[in-house]
Amino acid sequence: MNFGVVVEGRQVEVVLDGGNGDLSGLQLVNGQSFDRNSTTHHGQVLRDDGPNTIVSTVRRDGVEVTCNGQPVIDWKGESRSLSLPHDCIVPDDRRLFLVCWGTPYRITRLELSSPVAEIPTQQPAMPAKTPRSLADLADQPSADKRLPVPAGKDLAMRAEYELQAKYWLDRGLPDDAPTADAARKRVLDKPAATPGISLARIRPGLDMAMFDGADLQQFRARGISEGLCHNFGFRSPHPAVSGDNFSIRWTGWLKPPLPGKYVIKTSSDDGIRVRINGNLVIDHWHRGAGDELVEVELTDQPQPLTVEFNDTGATAAVCVSWALKNLSDFQVVPAEVFFHDPAVVPAK
Repeated sequence: MNFGVVVEGRQVEVVLDGGNGDLSGLQLVNGQSFDRNSTTHHGQVLRDDGPNTIVSTVRRDGVEVTCNGQPVIDWKGESRSLSLPHDCIVPDDRRLFLVCWGTPYRITRLELSSPVAEIPTQQPAMPAKTPRSLADLADQPSADKRLPVPAGKDLAMRAEYELQAKYWLDRGLPDDAPTADAARKRVLDKPAATPGISLARIRPGLDMAMFDGADLQQFRARGISEGLCHNFGFRSPHPAVSGDNFSIRWTGWLKPPLPGKYVIKTSSDDGIRVRINGNLVIDHWHRGAGDELVEVELTDQPQPLTVEFNDTGATAAVCVSWALKNLSDFQVVPAEVFFHDPAVVPAK
């Protein structure tokens, strides 16, 4: 039986009686699976002849798990060392979740409570401040996230503004006057195009080149990819590519809905490299499965993007997420922000 918990905003999986039924632990810790990290517990913990009581206690710097009153996991450390295997990634990385690997079970009671020691004391209210930029919005909660569409403007610009406002609906942009004015100004005052690329020339999707070999050695096939979140499992990404020991290069353009400082998150099994505007911002190559985070400043114009991924064996998966820093939760980067130039065929 497996289940997921959240430690300081990072999900991790609790595995009970995994492997051959006699190993338990957290998955992943520093990129290591439950059977080979500091939390590994040897010996069966779940009874076969009756109900089991599992208690998981999560704190800011630790996870404790007991089964039928016996300690199984006692981990303490920094939450940034925790991550999920790619076959357990769920759409909302703030949620608890349950996992079953071919073994049915029944839950007769589920209780969620807050440890007394973790309940914060009442803090005095801080005086509200008027935000002067998008970076200040973290201190400005609002129930209504919609941005008003400016009237009387060029129809094409209005349509683009509506698209951006719709995308960031419920993603953390409050509908107060300073915010709306700042966001509206960024949209309406932006240049018509990015130097070096014609907006009329690019088309949706990324160029996807597939190779045999984990280092982009032998080109095998090419296609157009709608996004950057793929769970290949044990399968090949293309009939012409081997099911293990392959690599992929996506190239094209990234056009965010709003300018600002973004946090890019990659989850890959196995390696990944990301270049934006020619700069290598993530390099997790030949390092096994894991997550990476990086802050980047992006405009709302198309900027060159290259993502390379490799699989060296077993399952293969890759997913790229982002968040507008301090303003929104992580979301899978949507397909509608990726473009390619059909007139340019990237080098193999």
